Amino acid sequence: MLLSCRKATELIEKRQICGLSRMERWKLSVHLRLCRYCRNYEIQSEQIDAFLKKENEKNVKLKFESKEK
Repeated sequence: MLLSCRKATELIEKRQICGLSRMERWKLSVHLRLCRYCRNYEIQSEQIDAFLKKENEKNVKLKFESKEK
């Protein structure tokens, strides 16, 4: 049975946090091959996560530098 877009987006987010089981990876893979909207969501989600990670690293670095002064 195919995943709904709602379930696919949940799995995309879950994968970035804690990983997926083999069956979840397979179901998501099949869904992403068929659904361009979820493929776009996946790309955007990865970009947002990368941006937030980069910003968090900047903030940690700034906090660390301000404590040294």
